[in-house]
Amino acid sequence: MPLKHTLLLLALAALLSVTLSETVFTRLVHAAQKHKITDVEPILAAHPHVATFDPGQILCWAAQNGHLSISTLLLDELNVPISGYYAGEALQEASDNGHADVVVLLLKQEHSQITSDHAGGALELASKNGYLSIVKLFLDDLNLPISSYYAGEALQQASRNGHADVVALLLEQVRAKIRWHHAGSALKIAVQNYHGAIVRLLLGQQSTEITPDHAGSALKLASKNSSAEIVALLLEQQLALIPTSYTGQALQIAAHNGNVDIVTLLLTHKQAKVTSGHAGLALRSAALNGQDVMVALILQHRADISADYLGWALQSASTNGHFSTAAFLLMQPSIDVTPENIGMSLQNAAANGHFLIVTFFLAQRRTQITSDHAGMALQVAAATGHERIVRILLAQKRVNIEDYYILSACNQASWNGHTPVTTLLEDHQLSQSSCIIC
Repeated sequence: MPLKHTLLLLALAALLSVTLSETVFTRLVHAAQKHKITDVEPILAAHPHVATFDPGQILCWAAQNGHLSISTLLLDELNVPISGYYAGEALQEASDNGHADVVVLLLKQEHSQITSDHAGGALELASKNGYLSIVKLFLDDLNLPISSYYAGEALQQASRNGHADVVALLLEQVRAKIRWHHAGSALKIAVQNYHGAIVRLLLGQQSTEITPDHAGSALKLASKNSSAEIVALLLEQQLALIPTSYTGQALQIAAHNGNVDIVTLLLTHKQAKVTSGHAGLALRSAALNGQDVMVALILQHRADISADYLGWALQSASTNGHFSTAAFLLMQPSIDVTPENIGMSLQNAAANGHFLIVTFFLAQRRTQITSDHAGMALQVAAATGHERIVRILLAQKRVNIEDYYILSACNQASWNGHTPVTTLLEDHQLSQSSCIIC
């Protein structure tokens, strides 16, 4: 082996050796440049392991860093034997770092021991990083058949990182190898990462075998991510596949997040199948968050929501103190809210100290408030120390609250240390000439 080549190998070996200092490495490089073996002999004597350093590791380093000349020196000029393991590792390093010229060099070796797993892994890495030219090298090489597993993994990696050109190439050349689970996962990954162009590509390939569950899961993800464009794409191209349960869940998610565009799409699409139950749950989610526009939108398009769901929506708004939402629901003439739901809503508002909602319920004649409802509201308001609400419940004239509830409320306030409320209830009983003792 020529002196220059020997010294270059030694210098590279030194670069990879963690036991050699930067100073020692510099001396080796200088010796290689000056072709002075005498400068290297003392170093070799001190570090004999350098002379036996595996050239495969040197090739991996050269491939990782894109050193074509060094890789060519090892493989073509010196004809150094490289094991299949290091040849494969070098191929993956070059592919991962976008060094197409090194990949070409490694693939053209006549006696290469690169395995299909190394080639598949290298394709996956190139796809992940969007190196289209390297991906094409692997797909065009007839000596390296790509398995279904690696074709699918490459598709997923490209979909995750938004490399639409790589996805298009994979679908064009190896889509027959891509199985349903990889295609579906790629679709969900693209939706999750807002890659609308890739979603369109995947939906346009019928042979990718998108399953109903994958299409439905993708629709839910798009709703969660507030991506109206992708929701529209899925509805246009995959609606026939999407089970009703997924459409309903997507509606609930969009309503919860306040996405008017997506809710409108799901409620108005001519083929979308949303049950009244799912619409009712979406209404409840919107009411829970006090989204008045969303509540009005759902009621506008779905007049078939049952009284139970309407009542639960009213309870949710009352619990969280969303006065405008509760008032809107209660004032709709088409809404038949049951006395039980009115009572529960009143109690929830009282327990959480929502004075305006309690006042509104008491003032509305269409609300059927019973003595029991008012009494239980008084109990929970007293137990939580909401003096203003206790006061207004005692002052209202619509129903007569029985002494039992007043005594119970007084006890609740006393046990929980709400002295002003306890005093208020005691004074009320004295004014009513009652002998109840708290």
